[in-house]
Amino acid sequence: MKRIIIKEEYCIGCRLCEIHCLVQHSKSKEIIKAYKGEYPKPLPRILVEEKSHLSFALQCRHCEDAPCLEACMSGAMHRDKDTKAVLCDEDKCIGCWMCLMVCPFGVIKRDATGKKIASKCDLCFGAEKPVCVVNCPNEAIVFEEVKEPLPSAEAVKPKLLTDKLLKIKDKSEYLIIGNSAAAVRAVEAIRENDKNGSILLVSDETHHAYSRPMISYLLGGKVKDSQMYYRTKGSPNDFYETNSVETILGRKVIKIDTQNKNVVLEDKQKIQFEKLLITTGCKPIVPEIKGKGLHGIFTVTAWDDAVKIKKYIDENKVKKAVIIGGGLIGLKATESLLALNEKGQDIKITIIELADRILSATFDKKASGIIEDALRKNGCAILTKSTVEKIAGTKAIKEVVLKTKKKIQADMLIFAIGVSPDISLAKEAIGIKTNRGIVVDDHMQTSIPGIYSAGDCCEAKDMLLNISRPIAIWPNATKQGELAGSNMSGVEKSYKGSFAMNSVELCGIPTVSAGITDPPKEKGYEIMEFEPPETEDKAEHKPVIYKKLVLKNNVIIGMIFVGDIARAGIYTGLIRDKVNVADIKENLLKEDFGLISLPKEYRKHMVSGSGIEV
Repeated sequence: MKRIIIKEEYCIGCRLCEIHCLVQHSKSKEIIKAYKGEYPKPLPRILVEEKSHLSFALQCRHCEDAPCLEACMSGAMHRDKDTKAVLCDEDKCIGCWMCLMVCPFGVIKRDATGKKIASKCDLCFGAEKPVCVVNCPNEAIVFEEVKEPLPSAEAVKPKLLTDKLLKIKDKSEYLIIGNSAAAVRAVEAIRENDKNGSILLVSDETHHAYSRPMISYLLGGKVKDSQMYYRTKGSPNDFYETNSVETILGRKVIKIDTQNKNVVLEDKQKIQFEKLLITTGCKPIVPEIKGKGLHGIFTVTAWDDAVKIKKYIDENKVKKAVIIGGGLIGLKATESLLALNEKGQDIKITIIELADRILSATFDKKASGIIEDALRKNGCAILTKSTVEKIAGTKAIKEVVLKTKKKIQADMLIFAIGVSPDISLAKEAIGIKTNRGIVVDDHMQTSIPGIYSAGDCCEAKDMLLNISRPIAIWPNATKQGELAGSNMSGVEKSYKGSFAMNSVELCGIPTVSAGITDPPKEKGYEIMEFEPPETEDKAEHKPVIYKKLVLKNNVIIGMIFVGDIARAGIYTGLIRDKVNVADIKENLLKEDFGLISLPKEYRKHMVSGSGIEV
């Protein structure tokens, strides 16, 4: 694989690379038209950073272990099989911005066209050399073969095991329960190491592998059914076929026999295994409330949930919806209904939240307030410090009664209080240790040798809190699945831990949060905040921007960005690597903060082997 190499000592900061990159990715491919005749103006995929006498160009490293690939929930980020470049499929990108949040180089941008797609270097796909390389006058940017190229697509593609696959439904070397992010990534990791071992995947859902975080986008009509499938290019089944995976879909595992190394399905069929991976995910929390069994009451954590909700709205002409829960699940459900309103529905939405504000587990009061204001401007009613006493109706829901006796008319209700790890199978199995989630070691192995767990159902190391706990987010599930698959297939890898982080756009406002965002008021925490000054021109419309960093002992342990999330991945990288930022603290929230602002030794560590020579 060829990679762009940046030589800092030769860079003179002329920015010709930016100019030619912008023109290359414009519609006209002409410099005057690109700069003066196209709106919105195209973005360069390369960025020149300058500080004092230093300057260097920065673009996507096309990392071998690319975090954007792990974080992408739609499958838009992918590696080209021929060039090995990491590319973004614009037709699949939904603008969730998780890639932007996890890129430690801060080189993925929000596209300026309003299409809500990620913008990044594509190595001028199809050209002999990238234009930045061709037009650098001082040869500070070169295009060279890396010393240790990635394995070719053919090298990792397994042969189809046609005869063997017919015989493995009662026995499999690798048995996987579940069919989402962790399971899919585990399959890929197993196949990287074991081309011929039999893999059997069992799921109680009938759908092929799909992206759960996109359920709200499906409900809101922002994506089609075909876009829901994960790791597919044509048929929904091609992921399994490519990786020689046998599947049993629509049938539930009801028991794990750890002593005899088999599982029992709901129809009493037994399947033997050599290695087992449990990726049962989460289940929605539904409180014990009188009337919860009435028609018109839903959760929204599965594909079928979105289908049922949309059908109910259409068939019953829903005009009033209540959402119980003001966290991320509840607000993504709210976004879905608002999107339906934009398409012609007229649904009045009421959000009921037990806490004193929405997003209390993710944001601080200021950030929550920004989103609350935006939701209210979009016609949503928000009731905080509120508890539902009962749901009233005959066959279908008619109203929600609060403990204050306040009544809210409703044609539909969505429970969005949260989720809990689905550990029922493991809890009933002999010898598998469980707590809030399935307990695993650094190799994602449970207390029973040969049985592993990954994803939302397990609890693993939180590197900030120094405890094991479930962190139910997509990037964690994919990473844990990868490590579980590697260890199951004989390649030892250890999980370094993770921390909570979320990226979501609400009412057109992009937001990210990571780590400890609202710490208790005690000695040792330092808070840094930024809000742009108010303009004197009241008629001038400016986006709401709020940034906050939480530090302890000069190390960033948390962040909230609202409105402007550019280069957020640099900050999550600083959190992950526990970098002492004492010497750069005053620059952390400046507009020009970038990789060049980081401590020199850390910058060297960051880019070592990744293309920049410093």
